[in-house]
Amino acid sequence: MTHLSRLHWNQIRNAVRLALLGVYCTAASTPADAQPVLPPAVSALPSNVTEVTGVWIDHTGRGAVEIVSCGEQLCGYIYWTKDTISRQGKPLVDAKNPDSARRNKPICGTRILANLVRQGPARLGYVWGKGTIYDPEEGETFDAEIKLTNPNELSVFGYAGVRFLGETYSWKRAPADLVRCGPPRV
Repeated sequence: MTHLSRLHWNQIRNAVRLALLGVYCTAASTPADAQPVLPPAVSALPSNVTEVTGVWIDHTGRGAVEIVSCGEQLCGYIYWTKDTISRQGKPLVDAKNPDSARRNKPICGTRILANLVRQGPARLGYVWGKGTIYDPEEGETFDAEIKLTNPNELSVFGYAGVRFLGETYSWKRAPADLVRCGPPRV
């Protein structure tokens, strides 16, 4: 492996790590008249997705994602963050979103998992893949796959186009009394 390819590997690995942290970003001021945008109606959960739906604490313990059925696919929204205010005393917002219209929107409720489709059986339930995970810290989106490793542990695999350059993280099922940090949005 050359120095250049080792550097490339480290850049991709670090980008995937950042994507899977997925709950913090730079704060910017939120306009006083900003209204939250609610997510589209979520369909009734098909029986085959209930094992991975619910609220999951990420591997850092600083954020939680609610995974819900979005039609035949799964998606996930930031449900809770340890901190909702920046060091500057402003609400955390999605400041690095590539869509400039979303940069002043609160981080709570931001969709970070999208378009996950059932791929096939796993040891417990199903593998859900061919979706994406969004990293609000960097404003980047990566390929993603999730599957249950036990009833209270979710394996989250993120990668940048090439699976062997990805990283796997373990998310834990959140306690039932975890309080949502704000209204959900798309």
